[in-house]
Amino acid sequence: MKNSQKSAGIINFCLNDYRTQMGEQGQYQFRRRVHGSVDIFGEPKPSYYVVQEVCSPVAILERNDETGGTFLCLSVKETLPCYLIEDYEIIFRREGEVIAKSIIPTLKPGETWEVQVPKQANSIYIVRPNGFLVKEMSLRV
Repeated sequence: MKNSQKSAGIINFCLNDYRTQMGEQGQYQFRRRVHGSVDIFGEPKPSYYVVQEVCSPVAILERNDETGGTFLCLSVKETLPCYLIEDYEIIFRREGEVIAKSIIPTLKPGETWEVQVPKQANSIYIVRPNGFLVKEMSLRV
């Protein structure tokens, strides 16, 4: 081969296995598979949260400054998954109650954004524009 080209590929993870050919005959056939990160009722298994973390497009570092303020540095991953985030929202909470919300600016892979955490917040949620939860994180209080 004169041109040595490299190829790469990925397989997207599916919440459950819908292509398995087993279990489709008989009286008690399952249309939903028991493989994957949700059970046959669509409830998350422990692996669901691991997949959610690994597949999140953002990484978060928490830091404190010399005045005692807490800041989060969000960086968009340059590894898979790797894509532009736009109109995502960060929600600050305390014991399930929303304290504050902020729209995250549009960020390309490799870019970062820093935000100050409200003093009373003890967790954050990052959600897509459609409301889907991308990442949740407990904060050091």
